[in-house]
Amino acid sequence: MADIDYALIRRKQNQKYNYQSSKSSKQRKYNENAAKLKRLYKVKSTLQAQKGNANSRHKGIKSYAESSSYSYNWTGNKADRTKNNIRNRIVSSYSTFVKQIDNHLDALCDEITRLENENKRLNGDIFYLGSLINSLTNEIEKLFN
Repeated sequence: MADIDYALIRRKQNQKYNYQSSKSSKQRKYNENAAKLKRLYKVKSTLQAQKGNANSRHKGIKSYAESSSYSYNWTGNKADRTKNNIRNRIVSSYSTFVKQIDNHLDALCDEITRLENENKRLNGDIFYLGSLINSLTNEIEKLFN
């Protein structure tokens, strides 16, 4: 009967435990990221819809302010001031609003990509740790033979 090296077995079991702990930690982080990504995809969809609506409103108001039929029967200083006010304030504000939505969408896309990339790395680490755990389990089993 072969001598069993209990110290070696303990070291291998500790190593296996450490790999399992690391794998569990990475799996939790992966799951947290996946949940965040799910929420961020919804936010992205909402922002894209809002950008489309704001863009449509911007184009509509701009077209209205620039059309000649806008002030067909209305002339004078008040008409000119109102038309300039619409063009310079409202149309300009919508343009700024669309640009701000665009900036937020860009930042959101960057965060989504960061989380997706992190999850790809975590997924690789999880598979690798699973492989190490499997090999250690085999080594420990063989030590008892």
